[in-house]
Amino acid sequence: MLSVARVVAGELITVYTEHYPPFNMYDENKQSITGKSTELVRQIFKQANIDHAMILTTWARSLETARNTKNTAVFSTAKTADREKDFYWIGPLVLNKWVFMAREEDNIILDSFSDIGELAIGSYRSDASARYLMDKGYGVRLTSFDGQNAYKLKSKRIDLWATGYLLGPYLARSKQVSGLSIVKNSQGEPFVYIEVGMYLALNKETSVDIYRRLNNAFRDISDPH
Repeated sequence: MLSVARVVAGELITVYTEHYPPFNMYDENKQSITGKSTELVRQIFKQANIDHAMILTTWARSLETARNTKNTAVFSTAKTADREKDFYWIGPLVLNKWVFMAREEDNIILDSFSDIGELAIGSYRSDASARYLMDKGYGVRLTSFDGQNAYKLKSKRIDLWATGYLLGPYLARSKQVSGLSIVKNSQGEPFVYIEVGMYLALNKETSVDIYRRLNNAFRDISDPH
């Protein structure tokens, strides 16, 4: 008998993600999914000897499918109170800084949330940073795709764009939207309102053995010694 551990027939894990550069994204030709988190997730499945398929779609669809469907997973996702109970968590894969972007001409400076005042904030559906801000009482205006906020900010439909420290500038460049920059504090440093770990989240109805193997694989990769 072979001693190699494999997932039993019918238990291939479908892994969902979104276009969130530089962590998970399409390549330039939109032929394959790449990025820092993507490569680590592939290594984890290979190390665990578990078959998987990867799908890139909208974040709302990725998150809800993984939340409600056995043998699915999603990445890179922040571990939040409303998500924690629905998944097994593997990671963090990377750390992500949440910041605001604004029009350079507005010269906005933020030292605390109280400085936001009545400024209109843009984010996108099912994003953890949007929920974080709404829980603080801010009326966040949502889109389907984060890149749309670059256009909204440029056209003055919003005043602040809540986004990732690496993601926002990347999307602005890819959309060829100029004149936007990360908001800084009075000391000239980026105003980072939270830093979060980003995880691979596995649906809770999936076999706990699969979770353990994936989690052990992540630990082996993260700490090979």
